[in-house]
Amino acid sequence: MRGLKLTAVLAVLLTSCVTAKVITPSAGPIDFKQYKTVRLIVLDSVMTPYSREGIPLFEGWLKDMLQSQGYSIVEKEEDLRIEVTVTEFRPGRKFLGIWYLWSYGYGRNLPALTYVASFKDRLGVITELEGGKSYHGFELTENPDYMTEEQIRMRLIRHSAIQIAQFIQNNGSLE
Repeated sequence: MRGLKLTAVLAVLLTSCVTAKVITPSAGPIDFKQYKTVRLIVLDSVMTPYSREGIPLFEGWLKDMLQSQGYSIVEKEEDLRIEVTVTEFRPGRKFLGIWYLWSYGYGRNLPALTYVASFKDRLGVITELEGGKSYHGFELTENPDYMTEEQIRMRLIRHSAIQIAQFIQNNGSLE
C-alpha cells in the first residue's frame, strides 16, 4: 500500500495536471473517420491579452493536426463541426516553488490552458471532451520555473491540441 501511495505522489510530481475526460458520452461507438470535412471553431471565453495572443496559435496547431489526419478544413457545409471553448488560459507566476503552496494555494496562478470541445454532426452533439494542461508547481520534468513564457505557452497549446487530435484519432476514446 505504501508503494502505491509513493507511486501516485511521483506520478503527480512528474506530470502536469488536467486529465482529459468525456463530459457528454456518445450514444454508441464513434467513427470519426466517416467525416471528411471539418469546421473548427475556437472560442475565447477568457478574453485576456494572453488568450487573445495564444488562441490563434492553438487553433492553427489543431487545424494542422486535423489536416495531417486527412480531414479537409472548411468554413461551411461541414460533415463534422468541432467547437472548442477555451475556459482558462493563463501564463502563471514563476519561481514560486514550495512558497507557492503556503502563500497562494494549490493550483492557483500557475500556467494553465483548459477547454471544452464539442463534436457535432448534422444530427447534433456526438460527444464532448474536457481537457487541457496545467502546471502544479512541483514538476520534476517540464518545470515552468525554467522555461520562458513563450515555451510555457507553446507547451500548453501543444498538449491541449494533441489531446483533441488523439481523441479524434481514437474515435472518441481517451486511451
